[in-house]
Amino acid sequence: MHLSKACSLSLGACAILVAGTATAADYYVDCSTTPDGVTAAIGTISSTLPNGPNRIFVQGNCSGRAVILGLRNLTIQGDGPGSGIKSPDQNSAAIVNIADSFNIKIWNLTLDGNGYAGGIGVNGSQQVEVNNVTIQNGDAGVLCNNNSYCKISPMGGMVTISHMARYGIAASGNSIVDIGNTGSTLAIEDTGGGIVLGGGSRAYMTGSWSILDMRTDGSGVLADGINLFASELGFRGGCGSGTVSGAKVAINVSDNSTFTYGCPLTIENNKQGLTVRHSSVAHIGGGGTTAIRNNSGGTEAQKWGGVVVTDGSAMTLTAAQISGNQTAGVYVRNNAMATLISNTITGNNGDGVLTTQRSAVWLMENAPANTISGNTGKDLVCTVQGTAFGNASGAGKTACPQFEKIP
Repeated sequence: MHLSKACSLSLGACAILVAGTATAADYYVDCSTTPDGVTAAIGTISSTLPNGPNRIFVQGNCSGRAVILGLRNLTIQGDGPGSGIKSPDQNSAAIVNIADSFNIKIWNLTLDGNGYAGGIGVNGSQQVEVNNVTIQNGDAGVLCNNNSYCKISPMGGMVTISHMARYGIAASGNSIVDIGNTGSTLAIEDTGGGIVLGGGSRAYMTGSWSILDMRTDGSGVLADGINLFASELGFRGGCGSGTVSGAKVAINVSDNSTFTYGCPLTIENNKQGLTVRHSSVAHIGGGGTTAIRNNSGGTEAQKWGGVVVTDGSAMTLTAAQISGNQTAGVYVRNNAMATLISNTITGNNGDGVLTTQRSAVWLMENAPANTISGNTGKDLVCTVQGTAFGNASGAGKTACPQFEKIP
């Protein structure tokens, strides 16, 4: 195929035009000679080839912002190791801002906020892909907003978000975030919060992911007034695994939200492990090891720490290992319901399972019994109109006069 090459010294970019395709071009930006070459290339595309397909190859480290408005079929990718874009000033605006656009790919880049800027902001856009990208040293990682659809590490690569003042990934305004694929890795570390969802948004989590060392006691995963769907066994390409450590609340499902996760999950060394509250629903476990351990508690007279289900919420927990928490292993309170299936709850520095304030725990029969033993307090406790029913054959020390045995 015949190629013609046109270069503009004023833009600092070379455009390779494919003959016979008037709407296709590759732009090569050498950041060492033209630090704002990415901004210039986008300006050219916006005025000449807005529907693409277009590609911008970034070599070295540029300075500036990439504002993508009303474009289609655009890829911005690093051309060689260490390529990236750094915020030019101490401003919180995103380095890459995508609005009213379609099929935008951000690949193989480091986005550096220069201590202030956000990484990627997406507003009213569809099919935005972020793959093999590092976002660091700024305000917030990725925001998917206003009916957008964002894909994070969709091709088996790695996305790393670290040293951000607010959150790693957030979705709002009825947006959807696909996080990962089989073989992919997402790492969020040293941010104000990990994954934060609100306003009717959803997240689908596949592949391996970790959320570590939140700043200012942030939540690892916060679902607030929305639906949060995480990958179940075989869901969207199969299971990876998840880890949350160093958060105020590892997973916080709140205000009519839903959290479903059937893949291996480790929640350890947080203040609070799993909280399901305010008319929310959680289904966790059954597709690999779920471990909720060594969480320190610290609220409501030290009863919170491992798992808390409260305020009209419901949870199903299957085949989990709940141990070493500094308070109750599972605490069910205030008109809530927990269904426990084949879990091991032991070695917690409080009661194993505590149900109170008109709440109930179902120790499901027709499955291997829950093992609830070796906790510092009682193993199964019912107080203040708290009830339990089902199969308690695996419970050790009990104080549950309201227990109902199901034949």
